[in-house]
Amino acid sequence: MLEVCECANATVRRFDSDADLQYYAFMNALAFIHGTNAWPYRIEYWRAGRKITDQITAASRLAKTSHTAWSIEIGKAQWNYPDTVKKVAAFFETNSNLSKEISNILFLFREADYRVHSEITTIAMCALFENLVQILFRERKLPKTEKMIKTKELFQKAKAEVCEQIGQQISTKGEGYERLHKMVSDAHPFEIRAMSQAVFESLDLVWSDEIETIFEIWKNARNDLFHYKSRAMRSDDKWKKILEDESRIAGLINILLLKLFGYSGQMRCSAIEEKYRQI
Repeated sequence: MLEVCECANATVRRFDSDADLQYYAFMNALAFIHGTNAWPYRIEYWRAGRKITDQITAASRLAKTSHTAWSIEIGKAQWNYPDTVKKVAAFFETNSNLSKEISNILFLFREADYRVHSEITTIAMCALFENLVQILFRERKLPKTEKMIKTKELFQKAKAEVCEQIGQQISTKGEGYERLHKMVSDAHPFEIRAMSQAVFESLDLVWSDEIETIFEIWKNARNDLFHYKSRAMRSDDKWKKILEDESRIAGLINILLLKLFGYSGQMRCSAIEEKYRQI
């Protein structure tokens, strides 16, 4: 018996047998390929020890995304469906921390696009891409190149020195220095671009001009939507750009996931534009 409980910020699963695990992995593979949550699920919200909501989603209302890696209806002749199912299922059958994280990301990926075609989905795609990069960077134990390891060592040394200098002045100069100390102490040794490039390299993907362009789309869309967005007036061209940005960012997520699953071949890098590429 497979028990699934989707809570406010956690997912708990228990497998009573290898057969349960294999079944769950197979369903996860189908969910990824077809872009549809493959099972009913239960959501519980708790606050201060009290259950606020307990809701079971019916099979007829399962979330579906348009941002699949292939156009299932017309594209099977161009990629090996059974082999792809096996590869994706094998990844989830490992039942590793990484596979569990990816399962949750894909669940949110499908939920974000369900019956919503607006910047809400774009915001979610921006957050999920960054989350995916962070998880892969951590779980694949990056960086591994000598240059990046040296960069990390120098950064950590500089951060420790600056934090010590700032910390010595907090007691006399107050809150401003305390805030600055926290900002410096929380600083990550690598920016998201460097982390993304390291993840691509670890998956034997080339950081091409095309990928660089999509990364810039993600960066600009994220900053615009999270910080600077003016929503009072939008032209048709602006709406079109929002949808195209969303589609390309979703495609970038699919590229990373497919290589993680061990897939190589044709895939759809932008569902809205119906663009394909080889990976």
